[in-house]
Amino acid sequence: MNQNTQIKSGSILLIAFILLFKHGLIVGFCGGVDKVLWFDFALNFSGESVSLILDQRVGYIDQAGRIMIEPQFKGIGSFSEGLAPIRMEGKWGFIDQTSQTMITPQFGGVGRFLGDMARIRVKGRWGYIDKSGQIVIEPQFNQAKSFSQSLAVVQVRQKWGYIDKSGQIVIEPQFNQ
Repeated sequence: MNQNTQIKSGSILLIAFILLFKHGLIVGFCGGVDKVLWFDFALNFSGESVSLILDQRVGYIDQAGRIMIEPQFKGIGSFSEGLAPIRMEGKWGFIDQTSQTMITPQFGGVGRFLGDMARIRVKGRWGYIDKSGQIVIEPQFNQAKSFSQSLAVVQVRQKWGYIDKSGQIVIEPQFNQ
């Protein structure tokens, strides 16, 4: 299968091609093939990288085919504010772009960092942490969305409302959706 992808790098437009095979990836940029990497599955470009799965472990390669983060995690999310969610041993935490663990995997679920806070799930309830991994809003919500413009949508007893960054309800949960 042949898939053409346009990649913008500053003011230069690069046209890249990615050839996906059953067990391999060839990455090239206008001038020929740079590298052949073997993998089990690869996902699309996300910013500057592609996530790939090798032997049931997930990592990242960059647009030139260089391994940025060795496949070592059971799950991985997109980088946001310098951190990416990772799953190990059934728990979620965060790494930086050098693959260093910044927040130890300890949560049942996480969202990405937006506005210096990320959603976390502990014992089936959602709350929020800061970039140091400290809980800033205790897990207490049935569901919770990421913050946007200093507010987050949360679900309490099947109704949706809004909280601020201190965890105070600013619009009572009253909406069905």
